[in-house]
Amino acid sequence: MVLQHVLDLFLEKKRFVYKKGLYLRPKFQEMANHKATKKDTRQAATRRDRNRYQGKTTRNAMRDLQAVSDLATAKDKLPLVEAMLDKLAKRNVIHKNKASNLKSALAKKVNALATATPEAAPVKKAPTRKKATK
Repeated sequence: MVLQHVLDLFLEKKRFVYKKGLYLRPKFQEMANHKATKKDTRQAATRRDRNRYQGKTTRNAMRDLQAVSDLATAKDKLPLVEAMLDKLAKRNVIHKNKASNLKSALAKKVNALATATPEAAPVKKAPTRKKATK
């Protein structure tokens, strides 16, 4: 009986609920007493979940861009990632200076790919003959 109660408590403390393709926070008891304040609490939760999703998506796109070693692919992905960062800055999810610094770092990474020389295959040296000593 006690074990079932502990299991029920554990299941109630689920952090996120999967709904419509997103992981959303479960509904919780609101402390607000006024209608407008309750609405504001709901809106804040919705915005928070949206900002978390967009921020995580942008971080994943940045990670994928940094892992690319092909210059053409990197140049194609860079404007898309920069647009995502600009959108986060515009919506005040991140600071505009942070977005600028991240874009600069990504551009440096892509430009480094352009200037990097492709690694040549190791050249096999011809076997050398030992000199005979007399």
